[in-house]
Amino acid sequence: MRNMFRMTYLAVAAGIAALMVFAAPAAANHFEPNSSKHCGQLTLGGQVNCTLTIAINDDGGTGVIGGESIFVTLAAGTTGATYDSASLGAGTCVLGGGAGTPGVAVSNPTTLLVTPDADITLNNCTIIVEEVLDATSAGEVCQTINSFSNAPPFTVCDEIEPGPVGGCPPGDGWNLELVSEAIPELDNGNFADQNGDGWGCFKVNKGQSAKHGTESWTWKDNTNPLPEV
Repeated sequence: MRNMFRMTYLAVAAGIAALMVFAAPAAANHFEPNSSKHCGQLTLGGQVNCTLTIAINDDGGTGVIGGESIFVTLAAGTTGATYDSASLGAGTCVLGGGAGTPGVAVSNPTTLLVTPDADITLNNCTIIVEEVLDATSAGEVCQTINSFSNAPPFTVCDEIEPGPVGGCPPGDGWNLELVSEAIPELDNGNFADQNGDGWGCFKVNKGQSAKHGTESWTWKDNTNPLPEV
């Protein structure tokens, strides 16, 4: 009798366990393949601007459920990168979490938290995170995107581009800037980037500014020694 009761009990327990396993939601691949990362050039102060795009495309599931945090962990690699700050860009996902709750938070020097609103589910949309990183050198920097209901984690990488190799003349209004900011139709001088570092020196040309009715810059290559930071 005891053995029969024991067999019945074990059979019922196994059935309950099987139901529990069946009922548990399967982890889905939320963030592949369209999530990406793009970084710019390292500044003299050791900072770099990066844009992280978290694309949620869960065709076979429900996406990221309301109230679930998305963890974005930074792998510094040889760059020594850590977070300085981060904010939401113009993505298509609606984030929040309630009044006063930031959509993006730096939880520690290497981890971001992107928190969806508790009343919505995110799917077929993008989260754009504008990041400022502190870095000690150029090179590859990677981030791994994950959440409780996601599997496997997805890693995106990009290169932090080297900073300027030269500086500007001290005083006289010269400023260091990316030569991509030059406007050929408006500016004058030399913005051909002879040293190939992507940077140049500019100052406001008052005469040309008055002529054009808007600010015009005069450029030169950044051939002076870099200032000490």
